[in-house]
Amino acid sequence: MSDNIYTNPEEVRDFVNRLSEKSGSELSAIITRYISYRPEAVEAALYVSVEKGLITYDLRELLWQQISSSFKAHESNIKHYRWEKSNAFVRYFAAYNDEEIYEIIEDPNNIAIDVYHALLSAARERELISDIDFNKHYGEAKEAIMREEDINRNLLIDIFGYEEGPDESQIQIDLEAEKEKYWKCPNCHENVGMEYAICWNCQSTIPEEIIHPDPAEIRSELPSKMPPSLVRIGFTLIGAGILVFILDMFRHYRHSSYLITHLGGYVVSGFFVLLGLGFIIYGAFVGKKD
Repeated sequence: MSDNIYTNPEEVRDFVNRLSEKSGSELSAIITRYISYRPEAVEAALYVSVEKGLITYDLRELLWQQISSSFKAHESNIKHYRWEKSNAFVRYFAAYNDEEIYEIIEDPNNIAIDVYHALLSAARERELISDIDFNKHYGEAKEAIMREEDINRNLLIDIFGYEEGPDESQIQIDLEAEKEKYWKCPNCHENVGMEYAICWNCQSTIPEEIIHPDPAEIRSELPSKMPPSLVRIGFTLIGAGILVFILDMFRHYRHSSYLITHLGGYVVSGFFVLLGLGFIIYGAFVGKKD
């Protein structure tokens, strides 16, 4: 069975046309951060890079085989590092100068893990970093990836209401149901809720023949559904407490009930403020721990 992931040829051609005028640095940004893009866009970026003479055809084949394998593993939530022994991106970074390599090491900015591994390998070969630096940077990158996968898995549990950790087959069933809630815009390829007749991104109308997004796309967008920040909730509660206090100050009471009634307002206001402070402190503690 081939490791290459299936891509839509028409979409690849569309992306080739759109990327044909892009600079080498813009194409490189797509290739090195491929996991953040659609496979069709990455394949097109590789094609255009060959046409511009930035990489050779055989390197393009090696890169696409490795990228396809990583896309498949990402869709199935599988951790695999087979490319550690033979990373095609090491050859890709041969054209980079030392300063460019240093800049990416200092600021990876969503670079794919296998790309970062190759970058560190190239830096080590040039003696720009030591073995200790290599192990430190690469180890931290792998730990960050694992933490992100755990967060995404917990989001799946929260969104679909699992009582226990779900198995992969159950996740796929629920994602299949979730994708029916969206239609894919034929113009800009964004996912739009079925309750909307116009694309939020390009204002195109819903097509007669509706195409739903792939489950993998739905899964990749789940982190955007994270619950609101505890700190933000805390400030909202404090604001509510202050509002209750201000409204209470402008209310008029009979002299005999003035103190008692105001006291009730103070209690309610203070309760909201204290509860808000509790949310802020706990939210800051959790955020620092994460």
